[in-house]
Amino acid sequence: GATVYLNPTLSIPETYQQINWWFNDSLKILIKKLNQPASYPSDYFNENKLHYHGNRTLEIRQLQKQDSSIYKMDVEDSQGRTEKENIQLDVYEPVPEPSVEVDFRANQDGWCNVTLVCNVDATQVAYSWYQDGKYYMGKNSRTLDIGFKLQSDTTYKCIISNHISEAAGVIYYRSPCT
Repeated sequence: GATVYLNPTLSIPETYQQINWWFNDSLKILIKKLNQPASYPSDYFNENKLHYHGNRTLEIRQLQKQDSSIYKMDVEDSQGRTEKENIQLDVYEPVPEPSVEVDFRANQDGWCNVTLVCNVDATQVAYSWYQDGKYYMGKNSRTLDIGFKLQSDTTYKCIISNHISEAAGVIYYRSPCT
């Protein structure tokens, strides 16, 4: 649902013949000829979805995950020579709030042994765990096996993140081990 601006570094001559933008190197999504307005030959990538700015920037609105791809801009100069530039666009969804489940494995010798499972309906995410605000080094999976004294009160937090957002699931342990 967000908007992104693809701003290539390729220089455009003042008397270019044509600028083309491509999606996936096979679908032409924009044609801009010198002294003419931009045209949008694709049904999906139309004038509601795209806007070409005079400074060679391509604005893409209402982003969806399927908009992830390589976008290519090619510029044809007045002699018919073409220069190209590719821009990789990856679209991510915000991470939803996870839930933390507890699997009690044992309760012996004054210790409570459990597995915490951080569940979220998302892909391409990273996991990190915290106990009472301290980061668990090397615990970067959706599960955390822990053992602690029965009389301790502890807070566990699972943080799930991707390139654009993060969300946390929290569980509070209070004695006894139940």
